[in-house]
Amino acid sequence: MLSTLFFLLPLGIQHLHETKLVHARATELLFEMCKAIKTADDNKIKDGLVYDAVFEAVDRGNIDFIIKLSGVKIELWEGVDDQSRSILMRATQSRQAEIFSLAYLEGDHEIKLSTSFMEDKFKNNILHMAGMLAPSRIFNRISGAALQMQREVQWFKVGSLIL
Repeated sequence: MLSTLFFLLPLGIQHLHETKLVHARATELLFEMCKAIKTADDNKIKDGLVYDAVFEAVDRGNIDFIIKLSGVKIELWEGVDDQSRSILMRATQSRQAEIFSLAYLEGDHEIKLSTSFMEDKFKNNILHMAGMLAPSRIFNRISGAALQMQREVQWFKVGSLIL
């Protein structure tokens, strides 16, 4: 039993070391992205797939990525994805409360106003996003049907307050 524990210990340390290396490389890449974005025009940002990276970060809940990039270029809040959904709409759809709060509470007033009434290419607004079923990965984290339903109702209430 004790020999098994000693055998597994280095594997855990190795995994931790690899995770730290990946994080360090990601931080370095983000720093380089911020430098490049600072001077880039909107066409270069779209062609460079920056908006794709931003929306992927929204879906994954990577708030640090969003904060750093939007701090460099505030215009990123105005971007839309391939389905004409804003960051606020995507945060609502993927149930990322921290990113929603960042976008809505700390964002520019004009951007908030324009995205609040925005519709995607399917004519869905932010209230529709809140009313859609949450991704299954969200439900897997919340135990109990009542808690899941309560969370969905809260998202719908937030969406209705905006409109």
